[in-house]
Amino acid sequence: MTAYASSNANLPDNIQEREPEFFAAGDWLLFQRNLPTFLPSNGWILLYVLTDENGVEQATVTSVVGSGDYNNWHIISVTDFVPTLPQADYILTGYAVNGAERRQIYYGWLHLTPDYPAGTATSPQTTFSQQYITALEAKLLRLEGYDFSSTDVQRNRFMIEERDKTLNRLKWAYEKRRNEVQVARGRNGQPTGAVTQSVFNIG
Repeated sequence: MTAYASSNANLPDNIQEREPEFFAAGDWLLFQRNLPTFLPSNGWILLYVLTDENGVEQATVTSVVGSGDYNNWHIISVTDFVPTLPQADYILTGYAVNGAERRQIYYGWLHLTPDYPAGTATSPQTTFSQQYITALEAKLLRLEGYDFSSTDVQRNRFMIEERDKTLNRLKWAYEKRRNEVQVARGRNGQPTGAVTQSVFNIG
């Protein structure tokens, strides 16, 4: 497990105000949060914990205070975040911490992707829907294999909700892929298999 501390050096003018859902391993993790209940001026900092689907901690990162007009904002800024973690779905949990007091302020997926330099991709280039279907099918298999006998009620509920959402996304991806195939067949002069309703013009 790797512990990261944020830095407020060389920050851009525009920083997103929410935690990311997709992230390329080794990229710059950068976002900010303004939480009136947990202000830095009152001694609060933010702590984020990255765990895998089995609950094993992979990384932690702490916030730093913004400057100027943002002196009551929490800044998360790590320029080389988890460069060696494999591509997978992880859970990012955020806490506001003040001494011994800790309050949860975020809980969501972080979909980690490889950060390949241009021209060095190691797999065939496929359409978005093909890649999406492959990722969703693998994710659904992992979620189906989750041990729901765990005593962590929040994690169990989160896994069930994510499984249902993944299944709905997979249905959408299958439909999109069918449409791509129909379009490709049409371009090649082949029957698309699509049913076109008759249009009647009377009069």
